[in-house]
Amino acid sequence: GRLSRTDPRYAPEAFYRLKALWLAEWLKREVEPPRRVWIWGAGRPTRQRAAHLAAHGVAFAGYVDVDAKKTGRAVGGLPVVGPDALPPREESFVLGYVGTRGARDLIRAALLATGRSEGRDFLMCACG
Repeated sequence: GRLSRTDPRYAPEAFYRLKALWLAEWLKREVEPPRRVWIWGAGRPTRQRAAHLAAHGVAFAGYVDVDAKKTGRAVGGLPVVGPDALPPREESFVLGYVGTRGARDLIRAALLATGRSEGRDFLMCACG
């Protein structure tokens, strides 16, 4: 009967909404044009979490995904590209929103291999 287990204010979705408010403000301060925000992950859970950011005025350039079934398509009018098609660091800021076990480490390694720096060029924001 504890509130943290029964009250909707403690639900995971409430956490993601609150986190999105803080992250949106941070992105507006720290990511200056011509850099655009890209979301790594194009699955439904990722898009639902990213929608909270959009509600706070964060505009996305598109999605990055390793799934060949998703790349080359558009989701919500935004392109889905493979990691090799991600614009250069100077033009993009990446939010890693994949919650699959082990994916964060793979995404981080892929971004670091391109010369990006965590905190300056990307953030890991698991949505799982």
